[in-house]
Amino acid sequence: MDQTTAALVDELEANRSMFEALVRACRPYSLEREAQASGWAVGEIVAHVAASDLLTIRQLTTLLAVQSEPARLQPPVEPGLNLDDWNLEQVRARAGQTLEALLAEMEAHRIEALYLLRLLPEGAGAHEVPYPADRSRAGGRVPLRLWLKAWSKHDMVHGRDIMRALPELGRSPDFQSWLADEPLLEGTGGPGA
Repeated sequence: MDQTTAALVDELEANRSMFEALVRACRPYSLEREAQASGWAVGEIVAHVAASDLLTIRQLTTLLAVQSEPARLQPPVEPGLNLDDWNLEQVRARAGQTLEALLAEMEAHRIEALYLLRLLPEGAGAHEVPYPADRSRAGGRVPLRLWLKAWSKHDMVHGRDIMRALPELGRSPDFQSWLADEPLLEGTGGPGA
């Protein structure tokens, strides 16, 4: 594993640890509180994060298949996929699941995604991958390294949404320092994030 990938893995693991700690600090009744920036309840944000690694797994699986069987290449993300619709479908599919079930799913997907990430050959970050459209962006293609950079900040974006919805958690110095001075968080938010 090259240094760039190792640093990305470290960041992903650290951000996931903080996100999980934040979720575990939530009281059951607080999961229904709406996060105004996203329009989702706190529990729906957790359901979204539980599913979100599935798209990265698809991207990485496809790129690795190209290395061994280029003739079998399928688009990692369907052409015309709307990220907002996909996210909403994933959240609805997880409605009513317990917090523990969502955290277990999160962990399983992250383990698989990090395993695949470690298998990428050096230089794979320059390979372009499809990026689905959402309400604020047109779809297109981006270098994998940009996809991975956005992925590495995803838990932070939604951690910030939860902290805004639950200001009692937002006052925690640990959670405040986790999100402090992160320029990528400015101007982000919403269900498509």
